[in-house]
Amino acid sequence: MKSATPLSRGRLSQFFAAFVIPLGLAGFGSLGQARAVAVDKELVLLVDVSQSGLNQKDFGSLLESYTSAFSSQQVLNSIQSGKYGSIAVSLMMYGDSSVQQVGIPWMSIANAADAANFGSLAGKISKPNAAGFPAVSAALVAASGSFGTETGGRSNGFESSLQIIDAIASVEPRSSNVGNDQESRKFSLVSGVDVINSISLGKKAADIAAYFSANVIGSSRAGMTATSNTSNSIDANLTQMLTTSLAGGITAVPEPSAAAALIVGSSLLLMRRRRA
Repeated sequence: MKSATPLSRGRLSQFFAAFVIPLGLAGFGSLGQARAVAVDKELVLLVDVSQSGLNQKDFGSLLESYTSAFSSQQVLNSIQSGKYGSIAVSLMMYGDSSVQQVGIPWMSIANAADAANFGSLAGKISKPNAAGFPAVSAALVAASGSFGTETGGRSNGFESSLQIIDAIASVEPRSSNVGNDQESRKFSLVSGVDVINSISLGKKAADIAAYFSANVIGSSRAGMTATSNTSNSIDANLTQMLTTSLAGGITAVPEPSAAAALIVGSSLLLMRRRRA
């Protein structure tokens, strides 16, 4: 799949103001005082919790599958294959335009003990109420901002050279949202996200995957191809997806992009003007 065409700086500022400010800068990390920890990759697990998608039982099974995947030796080997031998992970749930909720704040995973800690946190997550259809555009913007300095936001406590979004989708978005979803994909990739992958679940997984392939997934890093997979089972082949996402890669920590700095600066200026 070809990389998304970058937005102009002016359109990025407009798009950021239109989507991120109404969300209250949802997903952005809190300003940390300590020096950020260097890891090989940062990964947002973006989970669809739309009312018409996963029920509470299936949601719980999905979280158990994530726990099993991170605890598997296959995934741990991939994590430990990098320069730092660790990654940073956050889990964010999304539903309609009003629901982008962090289930697991940013944490590091480097070994079996860390994976067990992730599992403990996952077991405490409650599925939020999310009526209507999934708002993928709002979810992508919130997830992108949560990476912190690499995408122009406040520090999330970690720094890496690769920012990855792995989206779990259980409902096909409305076709009327195509334009917004495509713009959000462009925004995410230009702001600093390297890859957006997806796994589609359920009986309509093929239709969901087709939508995500056309309008959501993408890559801005040469040699890294975004993937859109399907699964009828709740485990969603997560072990294989995570192994592929986390193996190898570049480990140097980059400076924030000029485009990312521009959109954040523009948004903060706009917020100050509104308060004046």
